[in-house]
Amino acid sequence: MIACISPSDCDYVETLNTLKYANRAKDIKNKIVANQDKSSKLIGCLRSRIAELEAELLDFKQGRITVSDGIESFNDQYRENVLLQADVSQLRIRVKALQETVEMLRARNVQLLAEKVEVCARMSISESQNQHVFIESTRNKTGEHEGDAFGSTVRVYLDELESLRCALMESHATNEQLHQQVNRWKAMVANNTKRMPVDDLANHAAIINDSLSNNAEGVLISTPIFSLIQEAKADIKRMKQNITGNSLEEEKTNHDETKIYTDNVLKSSMMMDDFDVDAAEEVRDEDDEDIEIENEAETECFKLRDDLADLQAEISIKERLVSELEQSERRLAEKKLEELSLRINEMEIERDRVLAEIASKHSQKVVDAEQVRRIREDYEKKLTAMRDEFRKLQSVEREHRRMQAKQVAEQQQLLRLRNELNELKKTKVQLMQRIKEEARRAKAIELANMKKLAGLEKESRKKDNLIQKLQNKDRQREDFLKRSTDERSTYDRKNERNGTQRSVRSAPLRHGRGTVPLTKLEVNKAKTKWMAIEKNIRRRISQRQAITKMEDELEKIVAEKRILAEEIQRLEQQFIKANDLAERDLIGEHIDGCYAKMRYVQEQFTELRNTIAGIDNENIKVNLFYKSFTS
Repeated sequence: MIACISPSDCDYVETLNTLKYANRAKDIKNKIVANQDKSSKLIGCLRSRIAELEAELLDFKQGRITVSDGIESFNDQYRENVLLQADVSQLRIRVKALQETVEMLRARNVQLLAEKVEVCARMSISESQNQHVFIESTRNKTGEHEGDAFGSTVRVYLDELESLRCALMESHATNEQLHQQVNRWKAMVANNTKRMPVDDLANHAAIINDSLSNNAEGVLISTPIFSLIQEAKADIKRMKQNITGNSLEEEKTNHDETKIYTDNVLKSSMMMDDFDVDAAEEVRDEDDEDIEIENEAETECFKLRDDLADLQAEISIKERLVSELEQSERRLAEKKLEELSLRINEMEIERDRVLAEIASKHSQKVVDAEQVRRIREDYEKKLTAMRDEFRKLQSVEREHRRMQAKQVAEQQQLLRLRNELNELKKTKVQLMQRIKEEARRAKAIELANMKKLAGLEKESRKKDNLIQKLQNKDRQREDFLKRSTDERSTYDRKNERNGTQRSVRSAPLRHGRGTVPLTKLEVNKAKTKWMAIEKNIRRRISQRQAITKMEDELEKIVAEKRILAEEIQRLEQQFIKANDLAERDLIGEHIDGCYAKMRYVQEQFTELRNTIAGIDNENIKVNLFYKSFTS
């Protein structure tokens, strides 16, 4: 819209009103609505509902929506992903802004450094000019150009240096972040999804065996082997947890697939019973899609089984390597104990030998007593240290045996609990199957009862329609009998009138004065015309009465049609809002019954309208007859 205004002081109110009207007219938008019948509108609503249900089913399959205690809610992981995506977008915007600020600061830094270099150069040039004054007078013009070229070259070099320095800082920062991530991954082995390669464990085992043959004492005290064993055990435990988690996930997926399959089968059966051929084709398409989904689920199950088999193979290999490592540790400890015991025995023998030599010398009174005591104390210190080490190794061995016994007991308990868990899973599966069977049976019984109820309602409607038809037939028969009796009575009256006219005709005709005597033919013609007029008048009266009755019936039929149309519209809205399939079937049965009643009422309406039209045609003929009389 184009608003033509001219601002002025005298008519500013009119100018303001024009602007307001133009602003309101600008916001007006025409919405095009196509004419649709009720069936196409219902189909569109159903298609939109199907799209919404498919989106909701996709959310359920992807795990975005979870159901707890009958309440649907978005998954925490989905919400966390949404929040993280929002944070990532904000961080990206912030990174872009920071990059822009870095570029600006880098340009500013280059400019400042270039100015600094130029100032230094000018200072050096000024010093040289003080020494050589006569050269400056000759080269004044060329110095400015050289200074500009020098400044531009310096800026280019400084820009390159700053870009290289920024790239170096970025590489250092990324390197530090990668080191931090590597350390974090190493520290969080239990939460890491990567598995330890089998080749690394084999290499570690080979290194341990070589070290056992080369340096037994150093290998026993070294901690990397123990840490390696602990890491391998943690890895095996994590793999077993992954296997159990995958098995639970597989059972869950199978359970969900069976549930979806049964629901789809029930829906397809109900829809095939209720809808027509087009709906059957749509159900076939949905069945094909369900078959494709089942095939994809089977392929995923096969992949999961292959992954489980690989995991079990790796677990067996790692368990074997761990057992070999433990055996090597055990052999090393035993070897160390034997070596310590041999060293203790050798030390005791050496002590006894030295003491014996000292005693022999003492018998000859050559050796000092202080020297003997010192030697004895040295040997006693060494022996006590070796005995302490021997006792420590024995205590470590006892602790190791105790830990092994405890580990065996824990494994037995874990096996027992796992067996109990498997039994509980089996009982759960059986109970779920039983619950499904009971629910399916109850649903089938409910559907059968609903179908029976709908059939009984349909039969009752048929009987009501038959009763109405019979009542209409009785009414028509009564009207026919009434008309026949009226015609009979009119015929009897006409016969009586004919008898009286014959008696009058037998008497001599007497005419008044000045009248022309009528002939016999004219008298008969007048009588026949008068009888026809009376007959048509009576017929018109009876027809008028019948038309008034028919008009009343038409008004009743129109009111009934209006009520049925409102009822059908209300039922269709209930059908669109309903979510349960059984409820939809029941509402569909009611809609079919209402449509059947509507067809019956429409037939009555057309029949009455045709009868009224026939009566009007007869009235037209009677009017033509009257015109013939007047002519």
